[in-house]
Amino acid sequence: RTLRLWDGVTGASIRNPMEGHTGDVQCVAFSPDGARVVSGSSDCTLRLWDVMIGASIGVPMEGHVVYVQYVAFSPDGTRVISGSSDYTLRLWDGVTGASIKTTLAGHTSTVYSVAFSPDGTRVVSFSDDYTLRLWDGVTGASIGTPMEGHTLYVNCVVFSPKDS
Repeated sequence: RTLRLWDGVTGASIRNPMEGHTGDVQCVAFSPDGARVVSGSSDCTLRLWDVMIGASIGVPMEGHVVYVQYVAFSPDGTRVISGSSDYTLRLWDGVTGASIKTTLAGHTSTVYSVAFSPDGTRVVSFSDDYTLRLWDGVTGASIGTPMEGHTLYVNCVVFSPKDS
């Protein structure tokens, strides 16, 4: 229900907890410039936080109907992608929290991991349906067919630094 920032050298708490979620915080990600954090929760919302002042930016980002499992910022910090137990992804404005694309649908089970490509033009997602899917990182449109082959849960997806 809260986020805390810790000093990585001393282990000391940097500021008071950032509070606002009504459910457990499931996932967090820093913006590339370190100025913002996005959190996803079992309350089905995301929140943007200003790291310097430790306060929520705007209103909760609503749209998912089940737990938010994973969040990621685009490389330029202008967009956020979220994956949920409602089998969908959503694309958000990474500065204001406004919805950019309501629903990215196609998975048939919980979306556990999402990532932007290094240039921000693509998103990859992995679901408990054991498929990876590619999406347009700007419009949210589905790209190609699901990538299949895994027979067990995948915990994390990433793009190579060479964007392939």
